[in-house]
Amino acid sequence: MAYISPTLNLMISAVKKTASALGRDFNELEHLQNSIHGDNSFALRSYEKAQKILQEELSKIKSGYSVVRTQQNSVLSGNCFAICPIDGFANFAHGNATFAISAALIENHIAVASVIYSPINDELFFAEKGSGAFKEGFRNHERLRVAACKNAERALIATNTDAKAVQSALSVSTNLRISGSTSLDLAYVAAGKIDVAIAAESDFCA
Repeated sequence: MAYISPTLNLMISAVKKTASALGRDFNELEHLQNSIHGDNSFALRSYEKAQKILQEELSKIKSGYSVVRTQQNSVLSGNCFAICPIDGFANFAHGNATFAISAALIENHIAVASVIYSPINDELFFAEKGSGAFKEGFRNHERLRVAACKNAERALIATNTDAKAVQSALSVSTNLRISGSTSLDLAYVAAGKIDVAIAAESDFCA
C-alpha cells in the first residue's frame, strides 16, 4: 500500500473534484459533436470552470502558495502548485477521452508531489518525492515501473505533432504514438505502457 501524505491526499481530492465537473461537460460535448451548433465555446467554458475549481481547491492546501498554469514562465518560481486543467484540450473539445487533469506541488523549484488523472478512463497516477510513483487501485495501489525495453527499434515512442519531434522519433522507431496529452504520455512511461516520451515545455497544457 502506498503512503499518501495529507498534502498529496488533498491534491488528489482537488483533482477528482475538478474531474466531476469535467465529466458532466464531456458527456454534453459528445452530443454537441453531432450538432451543427457544436463549437469550441462550450469546451472553453469547461476549461475555465475546471481551472477555477482546481485553483480554489489547491489554494486551500498551502497558505501563500500560488497556483499557476504549467505554460506560464513563473511555474517554477518559488513555492507553488503547477496545474493543467485539461491536458489534451483538442481531444476534450472533440469528445475524445484522451485528456487529463494534472497538478504538481513545487517547493524550492523542485516538484515534490504530483497527480495526473484521466477522468473518463478513471486512471489516477500519483507520485511523491521519496515515496515512488503509483497508480490508484480499488484495494491496493500499484507501484509504477518503467518498461524493460532496451531495443530502440522496438520502442513505443510518444511525441507531439511538432515536425522535428516526429522526425526525431521516426529516426529511432516506427512505433510512434501521438495522443495529444503529454501528462498522460509521461504517466504511461512511468507505468511501462510507453517506452519513451518526447516532450517540450510548451506541450504540458492547452
